[in-house]
Amino acid sequence: MALDEPGAPGDKGLASPRQEAVVHCAGGDVYFTARWNTAYGNALREHTGGEVSKAATLRRATLQNFLDAAASSHSCPSVSLGK
Repeated sequence: MALDEPGAPGDKGLASPRQEAVVHCAGGDVYFTARWNTAYGNALREHTGGEVSKAATLRRATLQNFLDAAASSHSCPSVSLGK
C-alpha cells in the first residue's frame, strides 16, 4: 500500500504525487523530498530516449532510495512511495 492511500498501515505518514513525503518518525514528523535540477532532467531525457514515464520511474526510484537511507537516521518507519 502506498503511503498516500487511505488506511496506510500504522499511520506512517503521507505522500504526494509530487514525490514528497511526511513520515511519522520517533522524534516527530520528517519531510522528505527531492528537487530535480535541469541538468539531471536533461540526463534523464537522454538516458530514457525522451520517454516521460521511464524518467518518472527513475526519479521515483531515486527518491525511494534516498527515503530508505535517510529514514533510518531519523528512526522512521520503512515506507513506500508507491507508483
